[in-house]
Amino acid sequence: MEKVCPLCNGMLDQKVVCHHCRDTMENWGVLDNYFDRYGPYLDHDFFSYPWEEEREREVNNRQYCTHYMYCPHCQEGITRIITKRYI
Repeated sequence: MEKVCPLCNGMLDQKVVCHHCRDTMENWGVLDNYFDRYGPYLDHDFFSYPWEEEREREVNNRQYCTHYMYCPHCQEGITRIITKRYI
């Protein structure tokens, strides 16, 4: 069995409310996609942050998926950490 992000795989529809205007924010995808031009094509399990230790990086990539949420009204963005689940 493997763990997958329920938001990436359409198993979860998370509604996030903007704390400024109370409008519903849009899910703009995995945060890793915004770090370089090839981000959307990379395997997210092998993506690394330079400030994380190698072991910490492995555990985080297996357990969590970070999504970027955007409010089109306020033009504000936040991140949400989604816990991966077994399929």
